[in-house]
Amino acid sequence: MEIFESTELYTKLIVSLKAVVIFSDITSRIYLKNILE
Repeated sequence: MEIFESTELYTKLIVSLKAVVIFSDITSRIYLKNILE
């Protein structure tokens, strides 16, 4: 049970990190696009 809970927590952490990376990538692309225009 504890192992499953820690695995679920780990999975949520990974998903959150991926979401942050994707969000940062999109934000930086928009930022650069605005500068170039």
